[in-house]
Amino acid sequence: HMPVEMIMPFISKIKREVQLSLGSTFSFGIARTKTLAKLASNMEKPDGCVIFIDTEKIQRTLTCTPIGSIWGIGYKTNERLLRRNILTAYDFIQMPLAIVQRDFSEPIADTWRELSGMSVYEVDTKHADHKSIQATRSLIKATEDPDVLFSELSRNIEIACEQLRAMDLYTNSVHFFYA
Repeated sequence: HMPVEMIMPFISKIKREVQLSLGSTFSFGIARTKTLAKLASNMEKPDGCVIFIDTEKIQRTLTCTPIGSIWGIGYKTNERLLRRNILTAYDFIQMPLAIVQRDFSEPIADTWRELSGMSVYEVDTKHADHKSIQATRSLIKATEDPDVLFSELSRNIEIACEQLRAMDLYTNSVHFFYA
């Protein structure tokens, strides 16, 4: 186990290089498992870097993280857990694994394992062919103002095109949705 102070400069350098090459900011999360890394990356969005190695820091974070905001916990599972008074990710990992396996699907048991520090999901290191690229953003305030909508649409198109150029790709179709 290397101290975070020694890892952070190395990770920060990688993060800067990736951001420069892709032309976009994003957050890094580093942890023992993919689910914990996703949780870590969400902590300092849009441009953060969180390393989850310290057990106490992980426990504090899980204690204040609503169970419904955990990657892999959908709406229906969240409702079932809330009915059992499982409010946080920490409450969830306090459940015995045997109960989780008995009462929930295997992917939920895998999420329990991941939050408990047992790696289940592999990090895919192969470059997949992109089937789609999307750029979406919720408006801060609901509006029907055509100028605001056009501005947001233009911004999202620009972001998607930057991603395409960074990957040296092109497209033959573009789709828009407004909800």
